[in-house]
Amino acid sequence: MLPKYFALIVLLVTSYGISAQNRLSDSATSFIVNGTCGECKQRIQKALKVKGITSASWSPKTKILDLKYSPSKISIQQVHEIISGIGHDTEKAKAADNVYNALPDCCLYRDPNNLHHDDEEALEKDDDLVRGAVFQNNDGSKLPLAGASIFWAGTNEGTISDSAGEFSLFRHDSSDRLAISYAGFKADTIAIADMHDVEIVLSTNGELSQVIVTSRSRTSYVDSYSPFRTAVMTKKELLKAACCNLSESFETNPSVDVAYSDAATGSKQIQLLGLSGNYTQLTVEGLPGPRGLATPLGL
Repeated sequence: MLPKYFALIVLLVTSYGISAQNRLSDSATSFIVNGTCGECKQRIQKALKVKGITSASWSPKTKILDLKYSPSKISIQQVHEIISGIGHDTEKAKAADNVYNALPDCCLYRDPNNLHHDDEEALEKDDDLVRGAVFQNNDGSKLPLAGASIFWAGTNEGTISDSAGEFSLFRHDSSDRLAISYAGFKADTIAIADMHDVEIVLSTNGELSQVIVTSRSRTSYVDSYSPFRTAVMTKKELLKAACCNLSESFETNPSVDVAYSDAATGSKQIQLLGLSGNYTQLTVEGLPGPRGLATPLGL
């Protein structure tokens, strides 16, 4: 049993040593990278998302790139070549003229007439950066929404708001509308156009705590489930014109035809859907009434 435990301890110590060695092998350096604006920053940092580079941060104001990388996976010369390959000069590599000339006008750092963001005020007015804050309306007061999703409409590029509800996002070439969403609130989409600072107030979804559904059937209808044409009359239909005479209770329904058949006795004939009762018997005070040809006139 002892040799097994000893081998396990040796394995754990070796793994820890290798992990510590990998952490210690990462190097940090800083050097100048020429550029002008936030779009340059986005381009440089995106190009350095390669194997061997732990982090890369470039400042448009100082022109300094802070880099953490693993020398065993990538050399510092390769880093300079990657940056010069996208059109930005460094201390050890110069970008080709055709690549540099393909950059947007705002990024042409070799042009002395171009804006270089030498002061903080110019940096704060960077055309490529959109800043804003997301709030909720709480009885007239605004409360910040932390963790709200902000995306360029139709793309996968976006960010989330911080604990103060604030966010910053670089502009996107294919979209100028921001889509904002947060659980429990109505999603909203706004057009940014030339705006640099925006304030967004989301409204809550109006949800009912309880919904009661009531229904009321018609007083008379034709049964659609029956293979025969059957008219159904409920007691509410008969009560519409309630009277001492049953025939008058049918006068409100178009399926029943009520007509006088005998002026002497005041008897009425009731026809259902145009059919008369040929085999019914008419009685007057309990005694048989008209007979023979007059039989169809009674009920």
